[in-house]
Amino acid sequence: NKTTDDLHMWLAPFTPGNNHTVTMRFSSPVTLSAIRIWNYNKSRIHASRGAKYVEITLDGEFIFKGEIQQAPGTIAGAEERSEVILYTADELLLEGIDHW
Repeated sequence: NKTTDDLHMWLAPFTPGNNHTVTMRFSSPVTLSAIRIWNYNKSRIHASRGAKYVEITLDGEFIFKGEIQQAPGTIAGAEERSEVILYTADELLLEGIDHW
């Protein structure tokens, strides 16, 4: 979401030294072409509360390990600061991803 509205975002409690996870389960097989990550974006003061280092697994295998961008804390610039991780080279799919 391109937003700074608390009603459209969440922030998990942080405990130093612990792993913090988000789990998604699908009821049937899906094809994953891309993941777009919008980091925590409540305000410029609170933007540093978002994630920095992220590991993503799919069926127990790592598909991404790395740092993601800090949100700008405003709507302006949020699109450019979202993190898009691609898993396809299909031109038609890439055009659709670029549209959204």
